[in-house]
Amino acid sequence: MILLNNCLWTSYRGIRSYGDYMKKKNKLELEIERLNKEVALLKRMNMKKEYLIQNLEHRLSLNKTTDLLTEAYTKQHLVKKYREAINMKKRWHFDISLCLFDIRFMSSVNETYGADFGDSLIKSFSKLSKHLIRDELDSFFRIEGDKFFLILVDCNHENGQKICKRIENEFYHATDGHKLSYEVFEVSDLYDNSIDDYLKMMLKKIQYKKRIN
Repeated sequence: MILLNNCLWTSYRGIRSYGDYMKKKNKLELEIERLNKEVALLKRMNMKKEYLIQNLEHRLSLNKTTDLLTEAYTKQHLVKKYREAINMKKRWHFDISLCLFDIRFMSSVNETYGADFGDSLIKSFSKLSKHLIRDELDSFFRIEGDKFFLILVDCNHENGQKICKRIENEFYHATDGHKLSYEVFEVSDLYDNSIDDYLKMMLKKIQYKKRIN
């Protein structure tokens, strides 16, 4: 009898130990499962965070090169595009024309009709200008509030003048008589002027035209 009792006690202890072991095992497995879920969640959050950062960086890079109102390139992008045009000129012997536009009397327009109306004029000018140039060759920039710039590739001074005249006429009719001033320079074969040099010369010419008109 004593031997039987000992066997039963040993079996009971074994069963109890096994039961405790299974409880601990199940508890450990649940803990591992919980931790795995947390890790998976953290990974998803990390991926989302990386995506948001990349998206923000992309938007910031666009903001640096693209004007939000007009979707034209900003002045910061002008040097890069000018160098690209010069490289094309050197390689393919293309003529390069530079065009500077000034929307006349914008200060008076904003004071009289409000900034929203002034913005609508700027957007109208941008839209028709981009429509009249070639996306694959030419570049359009907003360099100041009411001043815009074109780089026309494979375009001599005469054709540059024609394009600017057409933009001027279409803007005049589209906006019920609002006027532009513009200046066209053809890039010298000597490459002796930087884009800043051309800008300064063209601004001076436009300012002179505005004074006498």
